[in-house]
Amino acid sequence: MEQVSLAQPGIRNLVTGANGFVGRYLVAALLARGERVVALTRSTPTKDSPAESRTCDLVEGDIGSLLREVRPACIYHLAGFSDAGASVRHPEIAHRDNLVATERLLDGLLTLDPRPRVLHVSSGLVYGAPGQGTDPFDEASPLHPQTPYAESKIAAERSVERFGRETGVEIVRARPFNHTGPGQSPRFAIPGFAQRLGLIAAGAEPAILKTGNLDVERDIADVRDVVAAYLLLMERGVAGSVYNVATGVSTSMRSIVEKMIELSGLRVELQTSEDLVRVGEPLRVRMRVGIDRLRNLGWAPRFTLDETLADTLASWGLAR
Repeated sequence: MEQVSLAQPGIRNLVTGANGFVGRYLVAALLARGERVVALTRSTPTKDSPAESRTCDLVEGDIGSLLREVRPACIYHLAGFSDAGASVRHPEIAHRDNLVATERLLDGLLTLDPRPRVLHVSSGLVYGAPGQGTDPFDEASPLHPQTPYAESKIAAERSVERFGRETGVEIVRARPFNHTGPGQSPRFAIPGFAQRLGLIAAGAEPAILKTGNLDVERDIADVRDVVAAYLLLMERGVAGSVYNVATGVSTSMRSIVEKMIELSGLRVELQTSEDLVRVGEPLRVRMRVGIDRLRNLGWAPRFTLDETLADTLASWGLAR
């Protein structure tokens, strides 16, 4: 079986999980480049987008027939269970949506000729929790999953790696770390803070911002930079390889919250809430990520963290 040439005109892209936070940005970026896009969702078609829309449950639906209809040159596989915390309560759903769904998609590829190139999106959580040492996580670091979510991502990666080796299908794996930006659900920390600051600015809440442990350092990328990394990995990533997607810079959550308050122009009191502190997490944790593989492909972040925070605040009604 031959592979589809990425140089062909009118290249068609299939994006699974197209209604998700990153999926929406990826579809928009592909369309902005003048490429044809099929946005695949489980049950609800994409709205207000010029992309072609299809629905299919990757586990229960006939993904093989859909693939033969679309005949994509590139598949960006973003769909899956994304809530690591909730996976502790629902491990079977994480297993279904991250492993079984991926395996069904791979099975569907066997019916295609030529076969598309695939970007499989995993997670930086496969490495486990950051420690207090100085060594960054790189792609050769041991995997220490701490949640059913991370376990399901590792299992999916192994299936993808084995499938590519046995079939010759070109598959590149991405391991994104924390990323944020306008449009992200407020159940995540930064948009959650932005939502609360917007309510404070509107007079709907007292000027008190409750937080969890802020003495942790995270590597936080802008969603638009993450999408740029995915596009680059599809074009230049080495098939069979895995790439960390992060900025390579650690920032404390305290400095992030303080910067958000500064950018909002509000006077706000910070209060630590025990209900928001992650159980079992050390009080001081520094996340360090090695991204030399991605940098060597020519990638670098375009957005500063301050720009990301300002844009996120603006999306919740706090003008820059």
